[in-house]
Amino acid sequence: MNNQQKGVRKIEIPQFENEVQNINWHLVVQSSDSNKCCNIFMDSLTNTIKKFTKRLKSGKKASSLPWINSGIHRQMEKRDLALKKSLSTKLSTDSFVFCFCLK
Repeated sequence: MNNQQKGVRKIEIPQFENEVQNINWHLVVQSSDSNKCCNIFMDSLTNTIKKFTKRLKSGKKASSLPWINSGIHRQMEKRDLALKKSLSTKLSTDSFVFCFCLK
């Protein structure tokens, strides 16, 4: 699982907002060709975004336990689904399936 994402660091958000406000918007709306205006807008905004975005590491989740691997996680999901079904149907067979998941 990739625990990195792109984003603007919290420290740099005011500089980023200032940079976006300081883009020369007259160049964007000056042309009569809408495609050219759109391209200038996208280029200006993309360059500003690229200037400030970096790969940010997200921290590990607090509920992430090292001994819970994918197999155990799958078994926990099966148990939870069996409990949900047992509670909704109230059938003895579904209760038995849930109890069997606990063993």
